[in-house]
Amino acid sequence: MIKLVYLFLVFSLLVFTGCGSVEEARYKRDSTTQIVTDTKTRLQWQDNEDTASDEVVLKWEEAIRYCKTLALGNYSDWRLADRDELYELTDVKAVVGKRKTDPIFSHVVAAGYWTDTVVPRDEKSAFYINTFTGGLHWFSKEKLLFVRCVRDE
Repeated sequence: MIKLVYLFLVFSLLVFTGCGSVEEARYKRDSTTQIVTDTKTRLQWQDNEDTASDEVVLKWEEAIRYCKTLALGNYSDWRLADRDELYELTDVKAVVGKRKTDPIFSHVVAAGYWTDTVVPRDEKSAFYINTFTGGLHWFSKEKLLFVRCVRDE
């Protein structure tokens, strides 16, 4: 009985001081719609098979068109993310050689994903994020890369 009282007091102390509080998860996945919502930025991310499919490896202009025409989860206002938005998904502290995107994303390949951000002073190139290294790089817009679309919640 004394152990139960002690445990209750310790638990109460932790909860009331905030030490025992559970932080809300940053990402929430809706497996039905295949959309991941970022509770911090209020952005919703495409996470269906297309985001890891060799059939949807596109040039930059094609990637922009693909997102503009995407219909997913009863939404049709998708767009290609800018470099800061997509980079926000990257965990740069993750161990080298490990996946740099939160495991809640079901469809990720260790490769480059286009952003809509054009390289300053080089209109023929755009930025992409490498999900294996977590790096921000740029390529010619003619390069074939993967696509992950985003929308404002």
